[in-house]
Amino acid sequence: NTGTHVGNLWTRTGSLLASATFTGETASGWQEVQLTTPVAIQAGTTYVASYHSSSGYFAVDEAYFTTDDYTPPLRALARGVDGGNGVYKVGESGFPTATWNANNYWVDVVFSPAPSDADPPTVTSFTVPATSSSLVVPITAFTATDNIGVTGYLVTASSAAPSPTATGWSTTAQTAYAFATAGSKTVYAWAKDAAGNVSAAASDSVAITLTDTVPPTVTSFTVPATASSLTVPITSFTAADNIGVTGYLVNESSTVPSPIESGWSTTAQTSYTFASAGSKTLYAWARDAAGHVSAAASDSVTITLTGDTIAPTVTSFTVPSTAFSLIVPITAFTATDNVGVTGYLVNESATKPLPTAVGWSATAQTSYTFASAGSKTLYAWAKDAANNVSAALSASVNITLDPTAPVVATVMPPGNALSVSTGTTLSVVFSEAMTAATVNETTIELWTSSNSLVPAVVTYESATNTATLTPSNLLAVSTSYTAVVKGGSAGVKDASGIPLASDYTWTFASSASTPFDNGPGGPILVITSAANPFSRYLTEILATEGLNAYAVRDISSVTAAVLAQYEVAILGNIEITVAQADMFGDWVIAGGNLIAMRPDKKLAGILGLVDTATTLTEGYILVNTSSGPGAGIVGQTMQYHGTADRYTLGDAVSLATLYSDSTTATANPA
Repeated sequence: NTGTHVGNLWTRTGSLLASATFTGETASGWQEVQLTTPVAIQAGTTYVASYHSSSGYFAVDEAYFTTDDYTPPLRALARGVDGGNGVYKVGESGFPTATWNANNYWVDVVFSPAPSDADPPTVTSFTVPATSSSLVVPITAFTATDNIGVTGYLVTASSAAPSPTATGWSTTAQTAYAFATAGSKTVYAWAKDAAGNVSAAASDSVAITLTDTVPPTVTSFTVPATASSLTVPITSFTAADNIGVTGYLVNESSTVPSPIESGWSTTAQTSYTFASAGSKTLYAWARDAAGHVSAAASDSVTITLTGDTIAPTVTSFTVPSTAFSLIVPITAFTATDNVGVTGYLVNESATKPLPTAVGWSATAQTSYTFASAGSKTLYAWAKDAANNVSAALSASVNITLDPTAPVVATVMPPGNALSVSTGTTLSVVFSEAMTAATVNETTIELWTSSNSLVPAVVTYESATNTATLTPSNLLAVSTSYTAVVKGGSAGVKDASGIPLASDYTWTFASSASTPFDNGPGGPILVITSAANPFSRYLTEILATEGLNAYAVRDISSVTAAVLAQYEVAILGNIEITVAQADMFGDWVIAGGNLIAMRPDKKLAGILGLVDTATTLTEGYILVNTSSGPGAGIVGQTMQYHGTADRYTLGDAVSLATLYSDSTTATANPA
């Protein structure tokens, strides 16, 4: 993947936020480029990072984004959460939109939390016309800047600085302001940032002289006297003005509305949807180009819901009491209805939603994304086909965003590795100490490409933060495997109980054949140790002698369950623990056959030997050639190099004797 590489950061809809060309690249590994100006990002917002390769080559990790990859505070979305992930584009550089198999093309971002922000924004421009013939005055310019980012705009008729939580703030700059009266007016423009800093004001003045002083008149407004649905037809709505009607509004309030508030329509409304049944009054309003709002015309309707008038009941709704992510799982959400539930909604408001509100789903939600951390309460609602909305069931969660949530640091075999030994074990190194009880066979799994779970034993080494998965049998040759480290509330957790944010998966493929030092499997198990590489020479002897029905394992991966699969175990010259000695003893008592090379003294009892606590260095051995096992071996003393432990016989039978020199026998078996 050589050539020129250009990194890009995009909005979810394809607007390019920043671009940089990589320089000083190394021959392998991650390459990094810093943006000239950091890009301020918003929480809960999807962005796309990409790079363009002039050579057309790329790295890939297949089916990676089938689950979330969460490294707080950033979350790489699983496919389907917000469209596809693992997006790409073929050809010239541009916004990537194609996706296949949720592949990971190894593009990442460097995120730095914004420093504490005490600098308020600056309103850089604000203008209104010098004169106006309407109470609704257009704002011809309103811009602001901030060292991190402007998050709110507000226009007032007061020079007093507003609170950052005052009503009227908008995420976009206002384009008009409505005055109540004519005359000489001054308006003030303000901006705020995410830290709640409010700018100094920029102001401008306008002289309003109304050539049109006559407000519109609502000439007719009627609704049926009764209705059997929450959506009531408006049978007539007309208005007149001396110049012309420019807007129509229907609501349930008798308070005169602002001429620029939401809900105005250029055409008269033909229906209105209520939140509940009963006796209701509607108010109709009209406005003109001068910003005059009419007096209201009103009419009343009594709504009696016929047929199904029974609202659904939310029967269960639960979330975890604590969470370490803004995305909180909904662990239960069920509802019943006398006819049938047609919609589910979860929000943060205790106010009953309209049946036509945004957010209803035909299926119950399984998670909810908050905008910020802290103590939160969620409300669950259900509706039916008659638009009856249930009472709410609520649940609370305390969200703490922990930057030290565990992550998977490295894995072996690595992702997409090929020709992996069939006798391999899998290791997972975590970024921090884990709760050992959560690292087990239910949280770390190995699966075949045909979705069969591979029987295995999982252990955890706290000194190195490493989990090891040891398959109970050799892996099949030429087979693809997928390993999964489970995240979330049911997954692995660090020492503080904080879970891995989401499942971590990777794939690899086994070799096409089994090398002789691993063995193809069979009734014989050769047990070696990485601490003594020479303990593997026994496999060479077996292969040379034409014995190929054996398997090989490191002592660290041998368990009672593993031993139970074999008839014979050949133990190399390695040190073992008391627990391992007990394991071999139980296996031998159950019928296993143990062969040990210079056995650890902890095995003396099970081998029928008595330790003398002495040794013999650079001695000789003489094999009893009259015995079956000794047949065919030379009947003369043979020198060995190294040290032999000296034992006497308990209930064992000697097949060879130690000699202190070539002619002097000892009382010790060899």
